[in-house]
Amino acid sequence: MPWTFGSNAICGQAMGVPGLAPASLGAGAVAGAYALQGPRPGDVVANSAALAEARERSVQLRLLHDHALQTLETIASGRFRDIVSVRHRARTEAAQLDQELTRVEPGPATLADRLTAARRAHAAQGLRVDVECPAVLLLPDAVTDALCGAANEALTNVRKHAHTELARVRVVTAADGVVVTISDAGVGFDRTVAHKGFGMGESIDRRMYEVGGAAHVESAPAAGTSVTLRWPR
Repeated sequence: MPWTFGSNAICGQAMGVPGLAPASLGAGAVAGAYALQGPRPGDVVANSAALAEARERSVQLRLLHDHALQTLETIASGRFRDIVSVRHRARTEAAQLDQELTRVEPGPATLADRLTAARRAHAAQGLRVDVECPAVLLLPDAVTDALCGAANEALTNVRKHAHTELARVRVVTAADGVVVTISDAGVGFDRTVAHKGFGMGESIDRRMYEVGGAAHVESAPAAGTSVTLRWPR
């Protein structure tokens, strides 16, 4: 068992001892012993390999959710009325998946270009998107990918759940980063009752976390929804 996990588990047990002083002493003794021992080389390799495997699995699941699953759900909903539309959608999604899986850099480089492409894609499925974004905004490629991916997932949620035909995307720059807001005036939801699904947890929250940013959702019944993406945190 990797030593870091063992340390956490045993410290947790030590903290369960009644009384603050004994609990703190027990946890400190265990943590100190493990710190002096240090991780064995094999444990470091095991931890690193497990972390890399988990992250790659997360990326692959995110791709399937954002592309293949969305296409299948759209087809199942009956929104496409003819085989030509189905084939066009399938070709588009297949090309995007191939691009992601083969690590080929996307064509549009700027955030404005990527959001414009997303606007066209959602318009083809019945959601009108107003985009306000500086034409020239220099960001690291990974940050642009995260912002666009998270914004696209937020727009997908609007299209599927908000019962509205209009959404707005507004990009504002600041001295220490950028803020992207995706908002709608749809039905909204009760945040105290609703739970985060895979799309919010992985396609939005985790995307932003991986580049040092953060995401925040505001919503209420009959009051619409606003998703704010911030980079840096």
